[in-house]
Amino acid sequence: MNKNTVTLGGQRTTNEMFFHQLTYYSLQNNLYACFTLNHPDAWHTISNRVSTTSNHTELVDWINTIEWTPTLAAQWQEFYNHASRLVTYSIGNNSISETLDVLPKYKGLQKKSC
Repeated sequence: MNKNTVTLGGQRTTNEMFFHQLTYYSLQNNLYACFTLNHPDAWHTISNRVSTTSNHTELVDWINTIEWTPTLAAQWQEFYNHASRLVTYSIGNNSISETLDVLPKYKGLQKKSC
C-alpha cells in the first residue's frame, strides 16, 4: 500500500517472505515436494517482451521499470488471479510438471446437519 515500487520475494526484511504450508491426510508414498508458480507463458503474455526462456534478472529488471499506479496494480492483481500456473510435484526420484489454466476457486466445507 502507498508504494510506487514492487516488493520482490526474498529473505531480507524488505522482501516479501510469504510461505504456505499444507498438511494433508492420508500419507502419500514418497511425495516430498509440491509447488506452483505463474507459468512462463503467462509472464510472456503480460510483458509482451520477456520471452518464456528469459532469466529471472531480466524479468525483475523489467518489473522494476514499471511506473506503478493504483489502476495498474489492480490490473496486475487480475493477471495474478487468472494467470495459468505451472505445478510441479516430486514423488520418489521423479518430478512431474503440469499446467493449470486457472487456479481452482476455494470452496469452504459444506455444513451438514447432525
